[in-house]
Amino acid sequence: MQLKYKRRLPPQGAYKTAIRPPELVAKLGQNENAFGTTPKVVEALRNFDASLVFRYPDPQAVALREKIAKYVGLGVSPSNVACFSGVDEAIRVVSSFFLDERSTMVCVKPTFAIYPLAATFYGTKISAIPLERDFSFSNNTCEAIVEAIPTADLVCLCNPDNPTGTTIKRQYLERIISAAEEKSIPVIVDEAYFEFFGETIMDLVLRKPNLIVFRSMSKSFGLAGLRLGFLVSSEELAGEARRWKPIFNVNNFAQVLGAAALDDLDFVKITSAKIIESREALSKAVSALGIKVYPSKGNFILAHLSDNVFDGLLENGVETRDFVFEGYDGKFVRITAGSPQENEYVVKTLAKLLGRS
Repeated sequence: MQLKYKRRLPPQGAYKTAIRPPELVAKLGQNENAFGTTPKVVEALRNFDASLVFRYPDPQAVALREKIAKYVGLGVSPSNVACFSGVDEAIRVVSSFFLDERSTMVCVKPTFAIYPLAATFYGTKISAIPLERDFSFSNNTCEAIVEAIPTADLVCLCNPDNPTGTTIKRQYLERIISAAEEKSIPVIVDEAYFEFFGETIMDLVLRKPNLIVFRSMSKSFGLAGLRLGFLVSSEELAGEARRWKPIFNVNNFAQVLGAAALDDLDFVKITSAKIIESREALSKAVSALGIKVYPSKGNFILAHLSDNVFDGLLENGVETRDFVFEGYDGKFVRITAGSPQENEYVVKTLAKLLGRS
């Protein structure tokens, strides 16, 4: 029997995760938080009400949305918030509002793979504007996006970007959002790595009805295993997102423990500072080996390596995420900022592979 699929992703179109070495020593391929989560989450887990295991969760995640709105501030209310099982689910849901086989998504390249994947899922054309050769987001990049807006149905930008760590100046974001607003085109700004960057466009949400900001609780909050993300947008769009998302998409564990994490923002601040320190130390140490490292404001660095060096990392138990970019030789390797011990091991392994130990 041959099933009649309406949509199928080609093998090369599926999301590629990090390759796990046979013997894992340093897990630095998924941009997880090596410093863990707040003790308040651990306490909430120990005291978790067992009855919530056999009860469906609140489909609207009301209590969690209230805490998220308070965390975001800037006049945002719970009615401006929708919660998801990870930002990737938010991308799929929001994309479904605006994309079909006749649509065009505008993004940059390289960028977070889930955006072009969402476009592919809906049969949408992708207009990918290349970043500069050094992966920076320039005025030329900005103007190319603005030029593409009249034929676009959705603009998707990550700030900072993944996997490059590139950031977008506020003046460029404002230019793009305003140009899109004139054409009634929605703009997603994905701020999954906000806590490591510190700059946001969230303050425009209540004034720009076409702006949608995504945030993740996997990174600085250390909740990757729970799958928890959220969007902030106009009340109208956030309401649509809550109506169209899977009904019970955020489970009881994620709602209760996510709320506990939001009760300890001091921990998030301290941990984010540790991760930034780890990122900068790793960048400096890897650069000192003569390896090209690109500026990053995420919880990771992007390094340009030869294929054999990447293979050597795997053989020595280091999980990283590799990329091949059109027009560039070798591999680009995204290395999560890990614990001091993990960073030290990675640097020593790279030095050995390059014959500099």
